[in-house]
Amino acid sequence: MVVQEMAFIDMEFGHVYGTKKLIYMPIEVGVLLYDRQKDSISTSQRKIKKDIVVEMWKNTTDDLKRTAGSTTTCANVAKEQYQLPYDKEYTLEMEDLQPALEVTWSAYADLNTYLTKLTREHHIQTMVFFSKRMEMAAIARAKFDTKNLQFLDIQDKIKDALKMEKLLSLDRVSYALGIDVSNNCFRSKNFDYSIQKTYESKIKPHRALGDAARIFLAYKEFKRSRDDLRSTIREYFKDCRENPPIKNKE
Repeated sequence: MVVQEMAFIDMEFGHVYGTKKLIYMPIEVGVLLYDRQKDSISTSQRKIKKDIVVEMWKNTTDDLKRTAGSTTTCANVAKEQYQLPYDKEYTLEMEDLQPALEVTWSAYADLNTYLTKLTREHHIQTMVFFSKRMEMAAIARAKFDTKNLQFLDIQDKIKDALKMEKLLSLDRVSYALGIDVSNNCFRSKNFDYSIQKTYESKIKPHRALGDAARIFLAYKEFKRSRDDLRSTIREYFKDCRENPPIKNKE
């Protein structure tokens, strides 16, 4: 019998430096593969290395994981150059626009190759995301064949379960559900898993593989008991109300 696995996927993106967020490309893909029959997991990761400087945007949070701001860094992943200078006023020259677009399309072609091989080798029928908008746009741009796949967005499922108007970030959901990913172990309130040590340094929040693990644990908590998930997140909201965000003084 062919084992059909679920794929929990997170992609990290880089915006081409100087394009004001108009051109972006995948720079890292993290996948946690789940065999429901054996309740076993494995992982896959791919860095998409292109010789181009990209901006990487990251939200900063307070103690309760509410968004407090954002930071921007620049990097050239192919050259393993990180923390490069960032100037928000810099604009890419027109003559450099077409070469930049060619690099990004090459990145999407690499994404197609990776996902095609992954789905065939692991007989994947379901892909699970958290806030899938950018990932689905990337999949479309990569011209990846999705006709035999189902897609699930656990962020939407949690929003619907709590009858919320707004969406919760992965940071806030992870905090509420006690999700912790570090080294080769990761856990939540009701689940505990470990993976091969070769990925130890990559399992951390805001890295593709670490966030794929957090998405998986959020899915497991959601499937275990929607009632428990609702009560746990509502308790988290109570903490947030009792501890309003500290406003920066002018």
